[in-house]
Amino acid sequence: MATPNLKQRVGKSEGVTKNVWDFLDKNWQIVAIILGIVAIMVWYQALGLGTSVQKALNDVSKGVKETASNITPPAPPAPSASKNPETPQSAKPAGDYTQVAKKGQGVTHLARQALSSYLTSAKPQMSLSREQKVYIEDYLKDQATLRHLAVGQKLAFSSDSISKGIELSQKLSPAKLKNLTKYANRVPSLRAYNYAK
Repeated sequence: MATPNLKQRVGKSEGVTKNVWDFLDKNWQIVAIILGIVAIMVWYQALGLGTSVQKALNDVSKGVKETASNITPPAPPAPSASKNPETPQSAKPAGDYTQVAKKGQGVTHLARQALSSYLTSAKPQMSLSREQKVYIEDYLKDQATLRHLAVGQKLAFSSDSISKGIELSQKLSPAKLKNLTKYANRVPSLRAYNYAK
C-alpha cells in the first residue's frame, strides 16, 4: 500500500477544514451558546463561587431555622374571671412591659410603646427630651433577644432595663443629643413641629 503524497494529504485536510467551516457557518449560534456556557462554568469555578453560593444558602437556611425557633407561639387565652371567681386574674409580672407586635411593627416600635407605658404608669412626672427617648428605644432594642417579629408575637421589656436606658440617656453629652435630633425627627410621634407665624 502506497503512502499518499503531500498533494493528496493537503487535499484531504482542506476537505475536512471546509467541512468544519461549513458546519460552523450553519450552526454558529449553537456553538456560540455552548462556548459561552463553558466559559461561564470555567470562570465560576476559577473564582470559587460554587462554594460561596453554597455557603450563603446554608447561612440563609440556618438563619431561617433560628428565627423559626425564636418565634414564640401565641399564649392561650387567659381564663375569664366569670368562669372561676375564686382565682384572681393573672396580672402581668411586676416590672414587665409586654407589647404585642402588630403588622409593620418591629422591635423598636415595641420598645417605644414599652417606654411610653413605663413613663405613663411608673414615672408620670418624668420629662425626657425627644433625643433621650430615641436613645432609650435604641438601647431597649439592643437589649432584646429577638430581632424579627411576627404579627401577634409578644416581647417583654423589664422595668430595670427601661430604667437603665433612662439613666444612660440622662448622661448623654450635648453633642450626642444633637446627633440624635436627626433620628428623633424621623419619628412622627417625636417630631418637633415648628409653626411659623
